[in-house]
Amino acid sequence: MPTNLINIIGQLLGSGDTLSKIASLVGLTPDRTQSTIGAAAPAILAGLLGVGQQPSGRDKLVAAVRDQDPSLLDNLGAMLGGGNEKSLIETGTGLLGSLLGQSNLGTLTGAIGKFAGLNQGSSSSLLGLLAPVVLGAIRREDKKQDLDADGLMRMLNDQKDSIASALPADLAKELGPSGLLSSVSDRLGATADTVARAGSSTAHAAREQASSSGGMLRWIIGLAILAAILWAAYQFLAGGKAPDAVEQATDAATQISESASNLFVGDVNVGNEVTGVLDSVTNAFNGITDAASAEAALPALNEATSRLDQLGGLVGQLPAEGRSALAAMVSSAMPQLESLAAQAMNLPGVGGVIKPTVDALMAQLRALAG
Repeated sequence: MPTNLINIIGQLLGSGDTLSKIASLVGLTPDRTQSTIGAAAPAILAGLLGVGQQPSGRDKLVAAVRDQDPSLLDNLGAMLGGGNEKSLIETGTGLLGSLLGQSNLGTLTGAIGKFAGLNQGSSSSLLGLLAPVVLGAIRREDKKQDLDADGLMRMLNDQKDSIASALPADLAKELGPSGLLSSVSDRLGATADTVARAGSSTAHAAREQASSSGGMLRWIIGLAILAAILWAAYQFLAGGKAPDAVEQATDAATQISESASNLFVGDVNVGNEVTGVLDSVTNAFNGITDAASAEAALPALNEATSRLDQLGGLVGQLPAEGRSALAAMVSSAMPQLESLAAQAMNLPGVGGVIKPTVDALMAQLRALAG
């Protein structure tokens, strides 16, 4: 399976104690921290790739990568406690400033702050923490594959599509004029255009639904429109065809708009809770490349199973329209989840590790899909 640095970094930082410590450090919720890391990591990778494409920058980037100790990645939790994080942040900030240039680092810091709602200091701290992790992940793959300098650069160039896919459109637009994303600009054009068309089509389909609704329902529908746009973008970036993504967005907006008020049980939006489980499972499957990464993915898969168990009672309390809308949402996600599960379990040594958990999880999801 080809190397995907975005997935590797997400696995390292996307859950558990490490994510909680980073969230506490920067003052965001764990979920918001996870999404911000998911935006910042590809932006850093794009900037580093741009450095490597410059004649004077290639050797500098290779040297910086090879100076990293990949064992740091195994001790991130410990490094983020007891005051050690200050040293890690300072080292990372220095690395980024040296490689990207102080002006570009300032631009990136401001853009991430704007994206996440962070002040300059917290945004800088997050980037400082991420830099050694990103470079360490590159170094780990470099050693694992026993690459020479040319091989390392080829491996980084092979990340273009995944980098462009992972970059949120708003962040890409903010960073575009700086040139930080020049290394993936050829990939960003099609992605941004497709997502924009999906968003426009989705919003148009849902506006008529919202115009006749008032108060709280209109607010709920607004959230539903956003969810549909993001879901269509996600489907496209995961490999879907552009027209299909736009059509799915339109259909989803109409259906969700009509059913939004029926997805609540008290103050709990059951649809959002289930969507969070689907995202978590997708990320877990994407991060599995061998038996060791399968072991690392088990906690997330087990947590998803437990969360679905907990949600079962709430799903039963939804009105018929809400249960139908939820079933349609899960059903639309099942083909890709089943494909990802099959790909993972076909890897050598993986099936024996995750099969019981995956079988139970997929059975729960099929039951939700009706």
